Amino acid sequence: CLPSPAAMRMTALLLAAISAQVLAFQPRAWAPAPAAASRVRSYRRPPVCPPVSMGMLDKMNPFKKKSGKSELDRVLDEGFKNAGPLGALAKPLIKGVASMVGDAMKETAADMDTLTDQTVRAIRMNSQASDLLGSSIACGAPFSTMSSSSNMNGVVTKNMQLQMPVQGSHGSGTVAVRATAGNGAMTIQSCVVSA
Repeated sequence: CLPSPAAMRMTALLLAAISAQVLAFQPRAWAPAPAAASRVRSYRRPPVCPPVSMGMLDKMNPFKKKSGKSELDRVLDEGFKNAGPLGALAKPLIKGVASMVGDAMKETAADMDTLTDQTVRAIRMNSQASDLLGSSIACGAPFSTMSSSSNMNGVVTKNMQLQMPVQGSHGSGTVAVRATAGNGAMTIQSCVVSA
């Protein structure tokens, strides 16, 4: 089925008209319009800020994609692989709870490490404990821990108690320490060394 001669002539004329318009088009050089004396304004360039490292803010960004799957995510994905539709609904809930618990455990472990370091420092600074244990004082892994946290009007306060072995050049024993952490500072309430 071929087009009629009249349709072909019409198409040819239309294409010729379009190509003539395209070839005749000459872009104009842009030049600013002359401004009247009353309308002339001077603008200052806005200051250019140097790139800033986001540091802590970048770590807290909830929209930033994480660099990879954690071990917990991989285990949960494997566990819910063939769980069906109910498992697919429960998986995000369980992942959220597990991630919050994991973050809380990491934070508590960091607080316990800080408390252990401060306990060693407190024992070294106490003359009675230094006489009892000697020099080169070091604490072992805690064998008893307790930690609680309270939030009053947005102020988070943590109470921690540790019992751990302590050893020095003259002897060894145990230390029981109780501390409070809040507003970025940790304060030892009591530290009892028994040999």
